[in-house]
Amino acid sequence: MRILITGTPGTGKSSVSSIISRRKGWALLRLKDIAEKGCVIKKEGKEKIVDLGKLRSATLRELKGKKDAIIEGHLGCEFHLPVDFAFVLRTRPSALRRRLAKRGYPAGKIQVNLLSEMLDYCTQLSEQNNPHVLEVDTTGKSAKETSIRIIRYLEGKVKKLDQVCWKKELRKAALLHL
Repeated sequence: MRILITGTPGTGKSSVSSIISRRKGWALLRLKDIAEKGCVIKKEGKEKIVDLGKLRSATLRELKGKKDAIIEGHLGCEFHLPVDFAFVLRTRPSALRRRLAKRGYPAGKIQVNLLSEMLDYCTQLSEQNNPHVLEVDTTGKSAKETSIRIIRYLEGKVKKLDQVCWKKELRKAALLHL
C-alpha cells in the first residue's frame, strides 16, 4: 500500500509518518529530502522554491520498486501521486499558531500557513490530485494517537475519520483584519 501524508506545516506530518513507517515496516519518502536532491530552483533566505514537476518526477523514481511506502510532505497535495490514500492532517488554527510560533516561524509565515489551514488548501488540492482523500484532525492528539487512528483505518478497524471545517475561525480572522 502507498499513502500520502500531507497538510499545512505544523500539523504533525513528520512525526506521524515516522511512527506509521516504523510500525508497518514501510519505506518513508520525505518530499523535503527528495527536493534537496535537485528540485530546489531558488533560495530566498530560509525559503526554498521547488520545481514541482521535478519533485514529482524525482518522487516517482524513488517510489519505483517500493510496494509499501509513505510519502510525506506539505507539497504532496500539489500534484498527483500513485497512492491508495491521501491523508490530510489538520489542526485547529489556534493550536497551529502556537506550534508554528514555538518553531520560531516569523509572523508573516505563520499568517500564511494559518490562512492555508482555514481555507482547506491542502484538502482541496489533494482532492483534485489524488483518490481517496481523508482528513485527520490532530488538534489535542499526540502523533502516536494520530498514527494509530490512521493505521486502524487502513486495517479496516475504523470506518471513517474526520471532516474538518474552520469556517468560524476564518470568519473571526477576517473580522479582525477589516
